[in-house]
Amino acid sequence: MRIELATKPYNERRYGRPYIAVVVLKGDRLHPIWGRWIGESGEAGLLVLDHAEAGDVLMVGQRDYRKPANSAPQYYILDKDLKRIPVTKVEAYQHLRSRTECNASNPAVTEMSTEAEDARYDELASFAL
Repeated sequence: MRIELATKPYNERRYGRPYIAVVVLKGDRLHPIWGRWIGESGEAGLLVLDHAEAGDVLMVGQRDYRKPANSAPQYYILDKDLKRIPVTKVEAYQHLRSRTECNASNPAVTEMSTEAEDARYDELASFAL
């Protein structure tokens, strides 16, 4: 499913371009698969993310060059209707870890789930190019 989020105009000398990504777990690290931003620097635009699914974790943000502490991204979990549920970075990690552990707890699914997760990662990475 495609996700599109409108962005507001911003001061391009203070802020970087807005960004969006699906976050996947690679080992113990959160790894973003970047979407794209459509627009002109400083003007309103559109964040676009193709092929998002229910249960995915989204990361949305914009760098603040003047106050880097304000640059922390926002994390969301997509529910079954692809509505965004705000979560912390830790909750996003735990959500992704629990999905991995659920698959790993069933020995019949473990090998298949690892292959499926790798295939999902490759699929998302191919759209980010």
